[in-house]
Amino acid sequence: MIAEVDGRAGGSQGGVAHARVAVGSGRPDVHERNVLAGGFGAVLREARRERRLSAAALARRCGCSTSLVEQLERGTCRLRVRTVTVLAYALDPDAPDPLAERLRAAAGQSLRPDTARSERAWSRRTVGAFVAGARPLPSEIARSIALHTEAAACRRTALALLDQPDAMHNAAVLARARALLERGRTADAAAGPPVELRFGSHPPRRYGFGF
Repeated sequence: MIAEVDGRAGGSQGGVAHARVAVGSGRPDVHERNVLAGGFGAVLREARRERRLSAAALARRCGCSTSLVEQLERGTCRLRVRTVTVLAYALDPDAPDPLAERLRAAAGQSLRPDTARSERAWSRRTVGAFVAGARPLPSEIARSIALHTEAAACRRTALALLDQPDAMHNAAVLARARALLERGRTADAAAGPPVELRFGSHPPRRYGFGF
């Protein structure tokens, strides 16, 4: 199993009626801020609180500043399509598409298209969050990694026990090593195929590929 990690999420934009807002450059005016705060900001805040996340915790998952999350919730800045997918995945990595669709619909006319610069910026942020361990993985992949990690730890401990002087003549040590190796085999079987995570240009992380 190879997971390319960049925090993208799919989903269609959906069709929901909105108040039309004239979108220019720069920050939104008072009217647009009110529309964003009551729409996108309210949906984002509700989704965040449902998952018992602070603004700072959500920001860490996204690789962005806490102030950006707060501005988005207050409607004081516009957002791009990629911003929505990054937020939706951070809040629900197992099924981000429905939430992404709700957020896109709530953003309405204030949702701006991505640019090459914004894409690069979000890619750097999300990869950094993954590398730091702040951005969640889908539960199936996270479970597989945890089991492969447990299996590897059992094997290492068993080998360390067997490497002790006179270990082969110590019944207690041999029994402990056998139990650890069996536990490792069980964990490996439950984990499924090996997992390789690729984080942009960072070295890949591999789990379940042996010692």
